[in-house]
Amino acid sequence: NYDNDVINPKPGTLHHVVIQKKPLWIFFAHDMKIKLSQELIVQSGKTIDGRRANVRIAYGYSITLQFVHNVIIHNIHVHHVVESHGGLIKDSKDHSGFRTVGDRD
Repeated sequence: NYDNDVINPKPGTLHHVVIQKKPLWIFFAHDMKIKLSQELIVQSGKTIDGRRANVRIAYGYSITLQFVHNVIIHNIHVHHVVESHGGLIKDSKDHSGFRTVGDRD
C-alpha cells in the first residue's frame, strides 16, 4: 500500500487514522507492506496492533513519536527506512507543519 497524500490523508489510511485526537486501536485485516511517502507522525492515545497480520513498513519513511503519551506499537516490522526529505505534513487533525530533514532514526 502506498499512502502519498500527507497534507489531506484519505479516511481509512494510516496517515489519517494516527492524527486523530481521540484514542484509537488500529489493527490490520490482512498482511500488508506499507511504503510511507512521508514520516508517520502518531498522536497520543494510539495502539497500532500488527498481531493479526504480517505488517511491514519498509522502503520509505518511518514512524515519529514526538511529545506524545500512551502509544503502543506491537508486532509492526519497520525496516529499510530512507532519509526523510522534510516538507509540509499534517501532524494532527487540525494542524499541518513543516518537517525538517530526518536521518532514519
